[in-house]
Amino acid sequence: MQNIILTLMAVLVTLVLLGSGVAIYNNTNEQSAITRATSNVTTIIAATESLGAGRYAGFSNAVGVAGGIFPGNMVSAAGAVTNAWGGNAILEEVVGQPRFKITYQQVPKTACVNLLARDYGPSVISIEVRGVAVTLPATVADAVAKCSLALNEIRWTAH
Repeated sequence: MQNIILTLMAVLVTLVLLGSGVAIYNNTNEQSAITRATSNVTTIIAATESLGAGRYAGFSNAVGVAGGIFPGNMVSAAGAVTNAWGGNAILEEVVGQPRFKITYQQVPKTACVNLLARDYGPSVISIEVRGVAVTLPATVADAVAKCSLALNEIRWTAH
């Protein structure tokens, strides 16, 4: 009987340790994805500005892929462009203006909050979540309020 109790206790301790390990692993992966996504947005902005030099008419994902605007970790072999969470990443012109937009779809809530709270520098003139403007610089409280869904869409407008 004592052996059964000791075995059950050992199994319980093992399960607790495994559960803790999974939680730490998931958190580390999410933070890594947020860091990668932030870096990718910054890279896309810099590369688009460099390539377009204020003339963004006709800019699209196809132009971005052909022009090397998107980091390699975002482009599939078929040319599809996705963000760190597998949602679409879209580059497009702002018609009639010397501006462009980058859209990330299917961004998890925690990641959305973190991405809004970042400073992207003077090139980013606006950020929207699900079509609602975010006051820049975004506060964490505003980011939490705007990123209220499990999956969100973020749009950066830059020049």
